[in-house]
Amino acid sequence: MKQLILLPIISILAAGFTFANHANVAAPTGFDVTHTFTRAEIEGILGGTMKEPKIVSADLSIIRYYPENGTPFLEALIFSARACDPADYDYGLNLAKKSGEYKQDVAGIGDKAFWKENRVSGDLVVVKGGMLIDVGISQAKAPMTKLEGAMKLATMALARLSH
Repeated sequence: MKQLILLPIISILAAGFTFANHANVAAPTGFDVTHTFTRAEIEGILGGTMKEPKIVSADLSIIRYYPENGTPFLEALIFSARACDPADYDYGLNLAKKSGEYKQDVAGIGDKAFWKENRVSGDLVVVKGGMLIDVGISQAKAPMTKLEGAMKLATMALARLSH
């Protein structure tokens, strides 16, 4: 059974999810994120002009924003939202800690949240109820930090996707 689960995990990781623990869940159920943010909101938080967003999942749960004059293939933002098993968050937190990318727990947003960062980008992973959102951000409009930008986007997303 574990061999059958490995391919979906690799596909989801390649698509931009921070993590996926599918030992208990057959497949994630994504939320349609195509209208979560306006272009003006994204550009105001990230700074600069963005190209048209790219939807990169069949269930419309992952969207990528690229800067107009940015580094090729480097996203300014990858945003995803999906239903999650309660163990998914803990699994992702443990992976971030093992990889050395974990930076801190983040209070005041969702039920639980943590920030992880590498040399290029950061990810704010938030769980609220049965929804997990991941805000992967590689730039923010100064003097805002990446974490502050990710928190603004996550707050907006939670308000808009939580029904």
